[in-house]
Formats: sequence, C-alpha cells, structure tokens
Amino acid sequence: MRKSKLLYKHLKSGFLSLLIGLLATILVLVFLFVSQRATINDKVLLEIKSDLKTYSNEIDNKITGVAKDLLLLEDLFILQSQIDVSGGEIVFSSVEEKDSIENSMIKWISNRSVYDQIRILDLNGNEVIRVNLNNGNPF
Repeated sequence: MRKSKLLYKHLKSGFLSLLIGLLATILVLVFLFVSQRATINDKVLLEIKSDLKTYSNEIDNKITGVAKDLLLLEDLFILQSQIDVSGGEIVFSSVEEKDSIENSMIKWISNRSVYDQIRILDLNGNEVIRVNLNNGNPF
C-alpha cells in the first residue's frame, strides 16, 4: 500500500509538472503569436501609408496637369481675340499677333512637355500654326 501511495505521489507530481510545462509552453506560444501579429500589423500599416502617399502624389500630379491644361485653354480663349475666322480660314489681325500666339504656344509646350505638338487648324482642317516640342527644344 505504501508503494501505491508513493507511486500516486510521483504520478501526481509528474502530472503537475507536465501541466505546468504545458501551460508555460502555451503562454510562450501565445506571447509569440501576439508579438508576431503586432509586427505584421505594423508592416501592413506602413505599406498602406506608403501606398496612400504614392497614390496621393499621383493624384496631385494629375490635378496639377489638368490645372495647367486649363490655363492653356484660358490663354487660348484670350488669344481668340487676336484671331478672326473669315470664309472658313483663320485670319490674324497682324503678323505680330500671329507671332505672339506662336510664342505663347512655345512657352506653354516647354512648360507642359506632355504634348509633342500643338496645332491651330482652320475650319477646313488646314494647319495654321504648329508648335513641336522637338525633344525639349520647341519651335
């Protein structure tokens, strides 16, 4: 009987040790999981912030491009006072006025190097003024 009590004590002690070891292992695994999860969340948040900044910059650039194009349209409407249409053809009030329009278009295409060329066509589709970007040297 004494042996069975001793055996029972050893089994109880071993079981208790095993249970404590198992709990300690579970706690370590939970801690590792939580810390890894936090690290992954931090990485994902950094990637999201980086992507948002990139997309924000792209949107800003596109809006800037649209604003520049709108300024060109405004300039062209202002220049229309120097252009008359007669019999389907475009007529300039003077050679100086035509040169002024060409110079404005050269300045614009230099600043907005998205377009390869800008043209003014008459009502028949004939080219009246043409400005080429020419690899950054507009003419």
